[in-house]
Amino acid sequence: LSLLCTENRRTISNQLNQLASIQHQAEGLKEKAGKNLSVELDSLISKLKGIMAGSTNGKPYNLSVLQSSFAGMFGLLQEADVAPTLETIAAMKDLQKKLVEVEEELKNIRLQTIPAINKQLKKEGLTVIDVDE
Repeated sequence: LSLLCTENRRTISNQLNQLASIQHQAEGLKEKAGKNLSVELDSLISKLKGIMAGSTNGKPYNLSVLQSSFAGMFGLLQEADVAPTLETIAAMKDLQKKLVEVEEELKNIRLQTIPAINKQLKKEGLTVIDVDE
């Protein structure tokens, strides 16, 4: 379980960096975009902020909270000289489930929202958002 905590924290850190890059790009493009596209970019920025550190769709967790939770779980697992309790295992499964839910939201943004915005950006002759940056 400790290894899983470490891997999840690393994954979340990479996701946070990537989302911050996407947010920065969107903010830069917003000023150059037409009114309708600017609204779409605002919506994207809002979604990204929610996933990174705010509430998303009414959920009280986000990537920052999950990263902290996995760090806490890692500490708990490292301090114990015994096998994880059933409660610890259940808590870990709950964290994993929440991470999967957030990752599904990210997948939707990467596969639907950003490509739709990029299509509009191309129409307006602007640089597209690079999700791999």
